[in-house]
Amino acid sequence: MQTLKELTYIDIPLRRDHLNDKALYRLMGYGNRVPDNAVLEIIESQTIKLMQACKARAGYRIVECKHNDSSNIVCDGTIFHTGNIIANAMERATMLAIFTVTLGKAYKEWMEEIRGEADIVREFVGDSIASVFTDGVTEELISILRAECAAEGLRITNNYSPGYCNWQLEEQRLLFSLLPEEVSGITLTESFVMLPTKSVSGIIGIGKDVTRKPYGCAVCTMRERCHAKR
Repeated sequence: MQTLKELTYIDIPLRRDHLNDKALYRLMGYGNRVPDNAVLEIIESQTIKLMQACKARAGYRIVECKHNDSSNIVCDGTIFHTGNIIANAMERATMLAIFTVTLGKAYKEWMEEIRGEADIVREFVGDSIASVFTDGVTEELISILRAECAAEGLRITNNYSPGYCNWQLEEQRLLFSLLPEEVSGITLTESFVMLPTKSVSGIIGIGKDVTRKPYGCAVCTMRERCHAKR
């Protein structure tokens, strides 16, 4: 395990296996259906172009953590008011990985080129592909961290982000306060949204006795207030 507080960056070229087709179709509004051949051709074309245009960058920092009570986590003297769902998932964690993943400014430049072509279909498809690619790269980062921890006899929890499971989006600011300024080129707007837009941040619990709790909407009470759903 790396030295506590050290920041690690990983540059990850986009690969086709980062793109979960089923997740992409759901995001595009197809549910469990497969798009017709014309749309599939656009998906394939935009996927290739995006892989050529962008490279993802992941970064993470390991910090010690402890629990104040059933709804808070303390890291480096910073109190995250995560709510009880996330705090419960982290209850046996002795450390947290604070992470970011981004497709960077190259994605913005790529999308500006598409908008210049005034093709709203390709713009929509490209935006959807980029979202799913970002999630896929996040999964790769989690796999890398899982292997690193396993080598030290440690386990990891699921990842959680501000805006999910009653952890208010406003606490994005607190999370970023524990990272270098403009980490991986990411900045926050006044409404706590990350720029570049295809970016993810969050925490992952680490410890010898952590367990992976049920994950997803089934355990969340935010429903229509959920930032992710919006």
